[in-house]
Amino acid sequence: MDLLNFHTHRPAVLGERVVRSLDLCSECGLFDITSSQNELFSVGIHPWSVCQAVDLNASLERLQNLLALPEVCMLGECGLDKCCRTEFDLQLLFFRAQVELAESMGKPVVIHCVRAYDVLLSVRRASTFRQPWIIHGFRGKVALMEQLLRMGFYFSFGPYFQEDTLRVCPEDRFFIETDDFADSLLSVYQHVALVRNMSVETLIELQQERFSFLCLNRQFF
Repeated sequence: MDLLNFHTHRPAVLGERVVRSLDLCSECGLFDITSSQNELFSVGIHPWSVCQAVDLNASLERLQNLLALPEVCMLGECGLDKCCRTEFDLQLLFFRAQVELAESMGKPVVIHCVRAYDVLLSVRRASTFRQPWIIHGFRGKVALMEQLLRMGFYFSFGPYFQEDTLRVCPEDRFFIETDDFADSLLSVYQHVALVRNMSVETLIELQQERFSFLCLNRQFF
């Protein structure tokens, strides 16, 4: 069975099916979204590169065109980061615009969040959004996860995470990723399976089922 890599910046390798994350601004013109049996895509405007997207409306129009492609199953990563140089109010403007676009197009959202969970929760509370929001590379503690769970969030865990958090996360609310780390996807699956006290094979099946549900039974497996 192929392993699902929910969020990565590299092409798929043998034995994997990946959702490859592309940044609209930093990789503008450098990527080609084409049909592949083992690759789908997510496309968004990362908070680190928001300053490169001078024209919000033009950027959203390009993003909308890409999201309409059948190979693009999610928007992201987008989000909020209080540790980067980009002006936070500008980040927030672009984030709100992107999640509204995702909602209008029926696409889940992959979120990058660093020290801005208070704002993220505030945006979510003030909305009536129905599309899933998935926080990638989640390393938060149990208390933060529980707060986010109550607001309907999903999580994606990479090579580094709080074991106590992963251990109690509902099995239908998390995914597995490598992001831009060099760790093999199999090693991450093995670590997660050990923490969850389950077999790798069962974990693979659960990940495939949850992804199909998240993306409205998209035929990827």
